Amino acid sequence: MRKMALELIKTNANGISAAYHRAFIAYLDTLQLTVLSYVDAAHRDAEKEINKRVARKYAINKQLNALLQNPTSENEAERISLSTKYESIAENNYVDYSIGTKTYEFDYDKETPPKFPECYALLKALPEYEGAKDV
Repeated sequence: MRKMALELIKTNANGISAAYHRAFIAYLDTLQLTVLSYVDAAHRDAEKEINKRVARKYAINKQLNALLQNPTSENEAERISLSTKYESIAENNYVDYSIGTKTYEFDYDKETPPKFPECYALLKALPEYEGAKDV
């Protein structure tokens, strides 16, 4: 498994400590690394689980809508099954458990843009992420 986050305890201006930091990478005119910070990895995992449930519910809804375009006695059992599955998934919309977000910009060679490990190395070279571990 690829390590795609940093572990380092950082405390924000409100006194909230974050220990888990992940980055979104955008290759624009500059390399933009947007870091989302979480209290811990468990909060990020909880966010992932909600996102998975939302995606499952969306996929089931899409299948159900396709069947409802042409409801027949042959697809009735499948429609009922999908409806039951849809209703059984807890109603949670996207939840952002991050406690802070910050974007950093770097120049980069557009011919050979950095991959994730190099991007995280750029973050770890910043004073505020000095000593961070890959997790």
